[in-house]
Amino acid sequence: MATQVSFTKYENDMIHQFRNQINGAESSEDVRKFFDYAVRELCNKIFEGDVQLKQQDFNFSQGDNLFQIHKRLLNTEAFKQAWDNSDLPNIVERFAQTANHRLIHLEKHKEKTNLKIRR
Repeated sequence: MATQVSFTKYENDMIHQFRNQINGAESSEDVRKFFDYAVRELCNKIFEGDVQLKQQDFNFSQGDNLFQIHKRLLNTEAFKQAWDNSDLPNIVERFAQTANHRLIHLEKHKEKTNLKIRR
């Protein structure tokens, strides 16, 4: 059995800024953008440039799976090792849940969102 690695220190460094961005999101597109940016920033800190990340490598979606990872990443050995042997999936899941809660809130209050967009 492989050794489990923890990246929660990176999560703790980023979570406050991520929540501020998500709470300031005015549309579902903002939520998706902030989620993608936060997860890429997290991975950049973890991999220190060893894994090349591109925009939309992590796609937020609603439903049973709150996010998808681009197959290219899963075929990268360094990323796959970290994904399989660390708490990285749990951290990304927590980020996705935060984004999902904001999206649900935005959908319940569309009139507020539309007023902000029309300004």
